[in-house]
Amino acid sequence: MKVARDVANQDPHSLSTVVRWVAYPLQGRVINSVVMSDKNCAREGYTLVDHLSVPGLSVIDDNGTKACDLFRKSEKEFQVILGKDPVLAGPWGKGSTVTAMAHCGHGKSNGDWRQDLNHKVTMVLPFGVCVVGGGNHSLSAGIANSEGRVVTKESIDIALLYDYVRYDGESFLRTSDDIVLRTPDDEEIGMLFEIGRLMKDLDVRYDALEGSADDNELNAGNALDWFYKVLINGEDTGQNLTESGLTRTLMQAGLQPGSDEWISVGCGNKPITRQSRSGEKQEIYFKNYHRRRTVDRFEDIIFEHAMLDPDAD
Repeated sequence: MKVARDVANQDPHSLSTVVRWVAYPLQGRVINSVVMSDKNCAREGYTLVDHLSVPGLSVIDDNGTKACDLFRKSEKEFQVILGKDPVLAGPWGKGSTVTAMAHCGHGKSNGDWRQDLNHKVTMVLPFGVCVVGGGNHSLSAGIANSEGRVVTKESIDIALLYDYVRYDGESFLRTSDDIVLRTPDDEEIGMLFEIGRLMKDLDVRYDALEGSADDNELNAGNALDWFYKVLINGEDTGQNLTESGLTRTLMQAGLQPGSDEWISVGCGNKPITRQSRSGEKQEIYFKNYHRRRTVDRFEDIIFEHAMLDPDAD
């Protein structure tokens, strides 16, 4: 905690960096638990909000107040950047974990990581660590690849709990009489709790981006979506590859990512070659374009893409 206090003395908002520093090892152990265990299950205890503090049914004062009575839910949405913002995703099935790692992500068979309806993430404030209620396997792949954003389902603020509970370096204690409420397996949980107290006292919160699913799509669209027309022996096939699909194709062709040949082929200056099923040699060129964004509302048209080819799709 001394480091956290020293950072706060220089810049309270940089406590978000300290949160990430503390949470990343915990995040890694949670994800790795399915691999390290002989069972077809992950480590238990990381899917509920109360595992980042004390059990919600813990009585925290003489009046019978329970911890969960002080949790404050909000429908405020945050955009969580996988690989940057700490997310405790606990994949429980080894087979599903292998599938997600092998196929989810840029240049892989399922393409770029994208949020779907199965992904349910809750952010715990003020320290900003997220717990997962659905989509553990694919979220783990997104974290491992540092790829993708997911919009939180809800956020829960536990700031009111700090008047009743403290962490002494080993256990969570009831402040009024020092009764042990819980001894966590991982000290990072207690450290995060106390960093949250410091954030509350300094009136700062974790620096996650606020924004809805609509904002997430808008940001993705503003990135100028590349696509690649495929020409075989000079003839347009009438089909396109996504940027992820091109990456996968060039890797399968044996090209080294970032090499001069990779760049030359990706820019359409040089072909790759293959034999057709009939044995004919084929030269394959990829011509890159920017895809026009399609929006439902005129209000979403916020600037003109000057780089866009008028003939682009």
